[in-house]
Amino acid sequence: MKHTLSEALLFTAATVFPLGICLAEEAKPAPQGFECEKIEKPYVYLPIKDDAPEVRLLVSIDGELQHSIDVKLAQGKPDWTATFNVQKWIGKKLTIVPEKLLAESGWLRYMKMSDKLSDEESVYKEKYRPQFHFSARRGCITDLDGPIYFNGEYHIFPGHRPWQLSGNGGSNPTWGHAVSKDLIHWTELGTAVTANKLGSPWSGSTAIDWYNTAGFVKNPIKGKDGLLKNPAMVAIYTNGHGGRSIPEPTQSLNYSLDSGRTWIEYSGNPVMPYVAGYNRDPKIVWYEDKANPANSHWVVVLLLNDPNSSIWTSKDMIHWERSFTLENIDICPDCADMYEIPLDGDPNNKKWIIWFGDGNYNVGAFDGKTFNKEQGPIKSKTERTPGDRDRNDHIAQTFSGIPAEDGRRIQIGWILGNPKNVSPYSGMPFSQQYTLPRVLTLRSTPDGPRLFFEPAKETEKLRTGVSAQMPKTTLDGTAILLKENKPIGELVEVNAVFTVKKDIMAQPGENIVGLDINGQTVTCNLDNEQMIGNDGYQPFKVIDGRLKLRVFVDRTAVESFAAGVPWAPLSYPFTPSDNPTYSIKVFGKKGLADVELKAYQLQSIWKGKRP
Repeated sequence: MKHTLSEALLFTAATVFPLGICLAEEAKPAPQGFECEKIEKPYVYLPIKDDAPEVRLLVSIDGELQHSIDVKLAQGKPDWTATFNVQKWIGKKLTIVPEKLLAESGWLRYMKMSDKLSDEESVYKEKYRPQFHFSARRGCITDLDGPIYFNGEYHIFPGHRPWQLSGNGGSNPTWGHAVSKDLIHWTELGTAVTANKLGSPWSGSTAIDWYNTAGFVKNPIKGKDGLLKNPAMVAIYTNGHGGRSIPEPTQSLNYSLDSGRTWIEYSGNPVMPYVAGYNRDPKIVWYEDKANPANSHWVVVLLLNDPNSSIWTSKDMIHWERSFTLENIDICPDCADMYEIPLDGDPNNKKWIIWFGDGNYNVGAFDGKTFNKEQGPIKSKTERTPGDRDRNDHIAQTFSGIPAEDGRRIQIGWILGNPKNVSPYSGMPFSQQYTLPRVLTLRSTPDGPRLFFEPAKETEKLRTGVSAQMPKTTLDGTAILLKENKPIGELVEVNAVFTVKKDIMAQPGENIVGLDINGQTVTCNLDNEQMIGNDGYQPFKVIDGRLKLRVFVDRTAVESFAAGVPWAPLSYPFTPSDNPTYSIKVFGKKGLADVELKAYQLQSIWKGKRP
């Protein structure tokens, strides 16, 4: 629904009581509303009741409607308090009113401005808080946007609904922002990109404008290599897709001149026009033409809801031309990733990958304008049914900007709670979590080039120094308990090697080995080489007679890596028991394999905050 300026002013209401206004021939009360004559603090507290009906609130600044937010308002004591960021409007007048008249106004008692985020005394201490997988302090995270490395920090920008626990449907996201020095310990910086008059900021990507092509840096400082020492970090994103008030989505830019701490909306938005009804998720890449540097330019992969998803090019990030249609590619209309990666580690033999949110990818060559597919679509994860794209992890993205001396292609995905994106953790004021970082390599196989996945070396930082080993043991048909000298506990990494005795394999269906870690089982069927966990499954391989597994068990998530296979890890969330018991066991058919095992106790990333 669109609102004119006069309608926005009509909805303006007093802080804690309705105003009488004249509508047609009779006087009717305006909706109760929250009003601040001059914003001096960056946050507004919103009281949330998880089982309350959803209410649409209209946000006006200096009497002009900006956008709307959908919240479950608490009329009594709230279950939790959400934080709405109004920092970009400091010094202006704020009005927040319901779109429709409410029968109750109790929510206004809990509304207030603050210079602090809400619930600081309890955040990260919740019963079901993941302990080493990233989750937002409050609200729901969804698509992972724009992971990038810059100035010694890894940046991620979660699709974030700070006042909601569900990412399902068309309700107004923001871009959150978190940074890390080591890919493991994350610090949230608040909201990077918020709604504007074109709509809410949906998924997109980020880039560093090293050559100041967009001109956002007014006093550029160049190094000897021609790169700026003070470049802008730029976010490109979809405006309005899924929103109820913006029928024609476009692409916009925001930029930061201080390593992502503050963000400026580009005054000329949108920079890419409406193309089709499903017109979203721009993935931006700098194409370096080494033969002719003057021909280097920006590239965006733009996804549509028809076979015409396309590649666009630009010299300055602002003026874009459509250069190529992605034909003969099985398109998933969600969150493309695009990057160059060496085949078999050879820097002189690189391939280009176009990856989609369903985990399918294409391998080919790219000349800066045209992508020539050589193989694809290639699956990195299995499906429950054809078209099921949410098994295991969803919408995985890789970091751009990794220094050449590192050279890794590092990826993080979203451990989807369930197909409707609602919270899998009852009663918690947050929802969803991201995977651990993993390193992707492209290797030759009999079937052609394939991506392989392994945990990033940084995951070893989680180890506390407490570990336990099971020396070489033959399976005896029962669950064999690892007997630790010191308790391993709730947070665990297990490395297991099963040496399979093929002469023991018999009737199909009986050839099973696996792990039971704190009640979470990873079962490996040797007949069809499938690893099963919860209701998901992924292939594995017995290589040179051995099956190697590396399994991470968090408070509410499991990630299982099988060595030497071109498949993403098997990842899934779970809700722990109210009275958990912690033990590590191996199981399998008697005599089928010898097993060696090492378990590590892991630590929480929320130092000083873990319950």
